[in-house]
Amino acid sequence: MNTLSGFNKFNILGPQMRSFFFSILFVLCTFLSFSQNKDARTNALGGCGLTQTTVWSNFSNQAGLANISEFTFGLCSENQFLLSELNRHTAACAIPVNGGVIGVNLNYFGFDLYNETKIGLAFGKQLSKSFNIGVQLDYLGTYVNESTNNLHNFTF
Repeated sequence: MNTLSGFNKFNILGPQMRSFFFSILFVLCTFLSFSQNKDARTNALGGCGLTQTTVWSNFSNQAGLANISEFTFGLCSENQFLLSELNRHTAACAIPVNGGVIGVNLNYFGFDLYNETKIGLAFGKQLSKSFNIGVQLDYLGTYVNESTNNLHNFTF
């Protein structure tokens, strides 16, 4: 008699716990969607883009925008695991102005039944030759088709 036969059918977790487990896994994957870097240089460095001073600093280090001296624009579209439900579309721009650099970034993840939107307005300023400062105001929106509790938040 095999005493472990009940474990071969993924019965360790009950139906409620199984749905909770997959919900947590899905939420963690969507958190990663906003934290991923968009440019090839940062991905080549293993995702460490904090020292980069490109338009993609809008997402990881807003102080890096301060070293941009001309208008810069970037677009990114990514299809993860060949699933259209995991598409991510991103746009970012850096606009030098008197006193600093203004950055605008848009990030859309998902599909028509579930999606996440992030819109950011950043500002980077060079205080000295080796010290920059940056700040960003973000709008975060989550839409679920059959939910009446769609989330809309502002953060900085």
